[in-house]
Amino acid sequence: MRLNIFQRVFTKIHELSNFRILTIIVDVQRSLASQAKQRSPYPLVKGKQQNPLKYIKSCIDSGYLGLFVFHQETPPHTVTLRSFGSGPAARNDGAPDPALKRTHNDRHSPSMGCFSMNKTYRSIWNEADQTWVAAPETAAARGKSMRRLAVLVTSAVGLAASGTSAFATTTTTAPTPGTVGQGGLELCSGAKGYSWGSSGGSQSIDCSTDGKGTTDGLAFTLNNAADTKGGYGFGASTVQVAGYQNGTLNIKGASIMVYGPTTFDSIVTMSNQKIVQMAPGLVAANSTEAVNGSQLYATNQNITNLQDYVADAVMYDTPAHDTLTLGGTNAKVPVALRNVAAGDLAPASTDAVNGSQLYATNVNVANLQDQVADAVMYDTPAHDTLTLGGTNAKVPVALRNVAAGDLSPASTDAVNGSQLYATNVNVASLQGQVADAVMYDTPAHDTLTLGGTNAKVPVALRNVAAGDLSSSSTDAVNGSQLYEVSQGVADNTTYINNLTENIVNGKIGIVQQNQATRDITVGKDTDGTIVDLTGTAGVRQLTGLAAGTGAGDAVNVAQMQSAGFQFDNVGGVLNKAVTYDAGSIAAGSPSITLATGDGFSQYHRNGDRNADFLPAGTIISNVANGIQDTDAANVGQVQDMINSYFQGGGATANSARILAAADTSSGASQLAASTGADAVQYDSSAHDTITLSSTSGGNVKITGLQDATLAVGSTDAVTGQQLFATNQQVANLDQAIQNVSNNGSTALSTSTTSGAATAAGAQSIAIGGGAAATGDNSTAIGDKANASAKNSVAIGANSIANREDAVSVGQEGAERQIVNVKAGTSGTDAVNVDQMNSALAQQNTAVNQQISGLRNSINTVEKNAYAGVAAAMAMPNLTPSAPGRTVVAAGGGYYKGGSAGAVGVTYRSANAHWLMNGAVAVTNNGDAGVRAQIGYEF
Repeated sequence: MRLNIFQRVFTKIHELSNFRILTIIVDVQRSLASQAKQRSPYPLVKGKQQNPLKYIKSCIDSGYLGLFVFHQETPPHTVTLRSFGSGPAARNDGAPDPALKRTHNDRHSPSMGCFSMNKTYRSIWNEADQTWVAAPETAAARGKSMRRLAVLVTSAVGLAASGTSAFATTTTTAPTPGTVGQGGLELCSGAKGYSWGSSGGSQSIDCSTDGKGTTDGLAFTLNNAADTKGGYGFGASTVQVAGYQNGTLNIKGASIMVYGPTTFDSIVTMSNQKIVQMAPGLVAANSTEAVNGSQLYATNQNITNLQDYVADAVMYDTPAHDTLTLGGTNAKVPVALRNVAAGDLAPASTDAVNGSQLYATNVNVANLQDQVADAVMYDTPAHDTLTLGGTNAKVPVALRNVAAGDLSPASTDAVNGSQLYATNVNVASLQGQVADAVMYDTPAHDTLTLGGTNAKVPVALRNVAAGDLSSSSTDAVNGSQLYEVSQGVADNTTYINNLTENIVNGKIGIVQQNQATRDITVGKDTDGTIVDLTGTAGVRQLTGLAAGTGAGDAVNVAQMQSAGFQFDNVGGVLNKAVTYDAGSIAAGSPSITLATGDGFSQYHRNGDRNADFLPAGTIISNVANGIQDTDAANVGQVQDMINSYFQGGGATANSARILAAADTSSGASQLAASTGADAVQYDSSAHDTITLSSTSGGNVKITGLQDATLAVGSTDAVTGQQLFATNQQVANLDQAIQNVSNNGSTALSTSTTSGAATAAGAQSIAIGGGAAATGDNSTAIGDKANASAKNSVAIGANSIANREDAVSVGQEGAERQIVNVKAGTSGTDAVNVDQMNSALAQQNTAVNQQISGLRNSINTVEKNAYAGVAAAMAMPNLTPSAPGRTVVAAGGGYYKGGSAGAVGVTYRSANAHWLMNGAVAVTNNGDAGVRAQIGYEF
């Protein structure tokens, strides 16, 4: 509470004076806590408790002006000021008024303290409060008249000339102490007064009725008589000193001392006189106080001392203060800047660094020289390429401890060895696949050779999907489809063989042979009346013809010759028999002339009989049975002969145009033709051909033929029945082949001039003109296709399959593409180009991602390396200046985009032999590095 009371005292004084109280010295108890601890109300003087009396004495001895007492018992609170000057309030021993002693024992006694007016204080009349106040000389007045200049000079106010007593009273009775209360300063009470003058003589200031004014007014006199001339005072709250208007106020005869501030309203002229004993004025930017000679002397000395300094002063190069050159803007020689404090090492710092900081940096740089020499550097300032080992490096450099890079389309990270190893494993795995991949022969993708363009051995193409079988299809067919075709061909071959065998054996076709009777028939199951054997070269001989025996049987040349017919080498009849109509012949001895319309004549000469006939021919009728060899035989005889010939000698002719065989028992040995045109004759005497021809030149039908023997050596003529069966089988085969050609059935259609196919290998198939399947289980499909190796397949014209278990669709220099191949799904499936391109694209993407990841990893390593270089540069390594001393330093480093800050400590042992250094650095990447060093010097 007491400390708060003092604060309130100061506040009250401040409120009363309207000025800041700067030097009222109060050395009393500092706080309630201190009081409670000491258990005593004694004030503290210089940190020690003292008796109040001793404290007051200390105030007096210390030159304080007086004592203030704060009364707090009853409001309003008042402050009583006591002077330590001469009078009842001050004794020779410095003891104060006994009335003040009770402050020692009474807890509720007034609080007290010492106050002083030091050299910077003055007494000022406050017109607003009508009181005298203590105020610092530097304070600004609030009252109307306080705007005057206050200086501590010899005043023009008249005081006592002798000055033997600085403070005196003209009364012998101790005055009642004045009090300051309710804003007033009481100087005297009632008729009591104080004066200043020579030896305390006549008063110059009192509270009497002297002077102009009221009885309680305060008057000032301005001469030694101390009368009221020349000045006056008025009002209990106003004191004014003035001279007569337009007059001069002269103060002579004594020294003037002013103990409080004095304010002048106009100019003070010193008439070239000194102002002495002037206290030092406040030297400040806003100070209006006068300075004394000592202050000016000190300033002059400083200026004198600074003359050399100014010449050597470090000056800015420009008024903008943006550059500074040591030695001057034109300096050519560097200037040492010493005793520079360690600058702040931070990204935003603009401090200068001293030699020790730079030394640490140099040490770090020196330590990093080898590291920097081995640092990974960009090839160009653009930072677009980086070559490990340098741009001219010839030997690859290993990059180790690389983090796994990001594998993504947009990644630029470097990949490490493990990632690349995985890629290599994949690539190695794919190499075999790529090496075994089916590749186009040309970039045009128009041909494809299994096994490569230079392949010599056919390659098996397995797991091929069934291709589309249509007229526009370009699909490859698989083995099952070809097997079906082969089976169809095999079935057709078997069928054809069976058909051929049946035809040959006479089981089917137009010419057939009864398997039981072995009789051959020609067209027995077909209609038609003529069997035409004419070929492109004309008529044909019918050879191997047995002698006819039945009415419908054909006769052979032998029978005709037996009947007496003679034939030339082209089958012509040499001994033609002629018959005439009845009554058309007349006989004479040497000759017979027939005078008929037909112009027939017959003559006999030299024992021969000759007859000439007209082209139309003449029937000889009523011819008697000939007896002699040279007799003419009538039809009856000839018919009997023919019948006898074909029917065992007893047959008779059925018509006049059919020859009848003579009864062999009658000794007839030759046939006789009723007419030459109706005889069947050999075409030549060789009897190797017979041409059947009608009288109109048309074909001749042979009917009633027995089924011929259908065998390899058979020369029998086949009957229509046998040939019909064969034709039916051929027609069926033709239809089956046509079905293959038209709708892809199991039959096959070919068109070639390369000859027959050859399937010489075991279980081999050859389809196509000149196709050859000579290897076991081989297949050759296509014109001149050749499958010579075991289990080989040659597909397409001129394809060659000469390697086992291989499929060839061409040959060297004439390769083919396999198009429309479906994407493979199993391990042994063929892959198409889309699959291969997709796989390669995926692999390329993976490799590119890994390369990109490796690149990003290298970039990260590069950034970390640069940051590491910066961290090494930033670590301070400053050496202490003396043994036993420690240097704490901070450093910063920047290197190619990498930056770091570091703090280091270096200690030199007391014996100066040992140096210990430690530092820690943090990079812009967030990495931290620690360094520790120890060294011994000897």
